[in-house]
Amino acid sequence: MSAAAAAALSRLLGAARVAVAGALAASGGGMAWWELRRGALLADFERGRRRYVDSGGESRYPFYGRDHGYEVDYFIELGLEPGDRLFAAYRPSVLCLPHAATLLAWRRFRGATPADHPTCHGASRGWDEEGVIEVDSGRRRCRHPERPGPWWRPWIPGGAAVLSSSYPDWLAWPGVLEVVVVRGTGSLVMTVR
Repeated sequence: MSAAAAAALSRLLGAARVAVAGALAASGGGMAWWELRRGALLADFERGRRRYVDSGGESRYPFYGRDHGYEVDYFIELGLEPGDRLFAAYRPSVLCLPHAATLLAWRRFRGATPADHPTCHGASRGWDEEGVIEVDSGRRRCRHPERPGPWWRPWIPGGAAVLSSSYPDWLAWPGVLEVVVVRGTGSLVMTVR
């Protein structure tokens, strides 16, 4: 190999190293920014929970994920009947980056977003989660798929309903953006959040 070819190859490899190092730094910086923003959103949610506790609301109503409107959420819960279906849209901004990317790719693959079906009309297309209300000893519970967790735990959207959570706990999860309730008969549709 000639000296000129060796020098050109050396420059090319040097440029490739700089490009790879730049890409790694940019992706690391992007992930750090995402986590900082996500942490701020979750801190806002926790401040709302603290205001709820400080207001004395927990002695009257369960926490539904907001620090206001407990009465409305409570009466909506009382009106839920077995077999009512709940459709939820997630907030990708509060999910860890791998799960947010998975969710957005899944939405794109399905060709729908929650905004495509604002009233749902019994169809699950466009929603990230579908749950069913069960009543156990007078308490409303929601049977729903597994939700995203820490970044190291794999999560696949649209899974089978395998978990059962109390309705207030299900609704208070920070990742819930919007919820629509469809009566079991399909006759009534109401937006909870």
